[in-house]
Amino acid sequence: MPEAKSLEDLMRIRANNRVFLESISHNLGTALGFKKRTGQPLSKQPAIIVFVPQKINPKWIPEGQMIPEKLEGPDDLWCALDVVEGGKAKTEEEVPQAEDELSELLRGWGDKVWCGSQISHWVDEKKGIYSMGTLGTFVKSRTDGAMGFLTNQHVGIKPGQKLYHPVPWVRPLAQLRR
Repeated sequence: MPEAKSLEDLMRIRANNRVFLESISHNLGTALGFKKRTGQPLSKQPAIIVFVPQKINPKWIPEGQMIPEKLEGPDDLWCALDVVEGGKAKTEEEVPQAEDELSELLRGWGDKVWCGSQISHWVDEKKGIYSMGTLGTFVKSRTDGAMGFLTNQHVGIKPGQKLYHPVPWVRPLAQLRR
């Protein structure tokens, strides 16, 4: 079975295991990255990372509730699965006013979009609720040269989701295509 070698492979494996990943007790979310080993530098092994509020010593976890060390996906792909302690912010704070030119550019006051620029989408347009995140990086398809960008899943939500810079009531930035 081939090990995941690309971001696309990890995304396919995560999508294939979505129900399992969401069923993990106290799961705060997942990310795509590299396997981390305690006390060692970050490895180059692609992994799906599950964030939990507190790790528990395996001797206290029943055999049937242990999180596997790897996940299998479509086409016999597999990747490492890593569990990392993390936390969620207790409350969301207002975004402070821009204090410099770069902050203003990233919040949409310039006429260009940069890596790190705020992007958002409607959660509920009727209630005026939206979600925000940042644009990670620009990418170019190796096969057809199409331009796009990467962002976190909680920002893009789903293929075809309209994204805006910096907030939904301003012009659309892009439409995700996978």
